[in-house]
Amino acid sequence: MAIQLVISDVQPATALGLRTLFAGTAGIQIAAVTSLPGDCVRAANARPGSVALVDKAFGAQAIGVVIGELRDIADCIVWGVSASEGETVRFLRLGAKGVLSKTANLDVVVHCVRAVADGLTWTEVRPRPVKARLPRHALTGREREIMDLVGRGMKNREVAGELGIQPGTVKVHLKHIFEKTGVADRYELALAGLIGE
Repeated sequence: MAIQLVISDVQPATALGLRTLFAGTAGIQIAAVTSLPGDCVRAANARPGSVALVDKAFGAQAIGVVIGELRDIADCIVWGVSASEGETVRFLRLGAKGVLSKTANLDVVVHCVRAVADGLTWTEVRPRPVKARLPRHALTGREREIMDLVGRGMKNREVAGELGIQPGTVKVHLKHIFEKTGVADRYELALAGLIGE
């Protein structure tokens, strides 16, 4: 069965280009093209299980509402000209399944939609699907606490204040977490932690 794709973009020409791109793509069918976030939610409601590609240009507040309303009915990919690591983590925390750059080549856009439809989480900042869950059982209780706080976007000093320890101690724990989990940095740690939720 074809992936039902709902496209919601502020620029009609971009939406038309996407419609053209996906028209010739096997296994993906355009279910709706909208220019308003509310219309995107209504279109996805009519097609449960669809994938919604939503323009970041609608603004953080509107995107947050759309992600929340789509959470149980469609997989949401937020896409925009750019997204920082912090924005990416926030969108994924809200329930988005992907964050994609509008500067991505067409093959990447198609791959992202397919990956999200297959249940993976996609992010362009690290351009690959994120599959693995962290081996939380291998972490100490303190390491799990630190991982969770870093996953909320806290800096070392904030984590230290929250736990009543020194920032240097947080760094040591993070080093051990990276070694045990195989993640490379705080950003990957936050992403992997989100997928494990």
